[in-house]
Amino acid sequence: MINAVVCMRDLIDQLRRTADVLDELVPLPTHCLLGRVPAAINERATAAARVPSKLAYSVGEVSKLVGISRSAIYLALRAKELRAVKCGRKMLVLARDLNEWLEKLPAKT
Repeated sequence: MINAVVCMRDLIDQLRRTADVLDELVPLPTHCLLGRVPAAINERATAAARVPSKLAYSVGEVSKLVGISRSAIYLALRAKELRAVKCGRKMLVLARDLNEWLEKLPAKT
């Protein structure tokens, strides 16, 4: 147990030293220091935000991600507005289907 703690401390120290060396070798761009983000970087960040971290979500995860109840998700599934697949006993909503469904929702005017 003591050896594991010592190994972890050594690893953390090495990581800190590596991070310090990288900071010296690769300085931050000026836009990061000034708080401004060039348009091209901002567009890439926006596109990356749309890319889901998972390929499929359970109904509970969809509910939490979207911020609506599980019942509302099941109603959309039953109305065939949202598509789901089955994997064994689990119902999964593919990320691309979730994005399409969200884009088709009416906008508030």
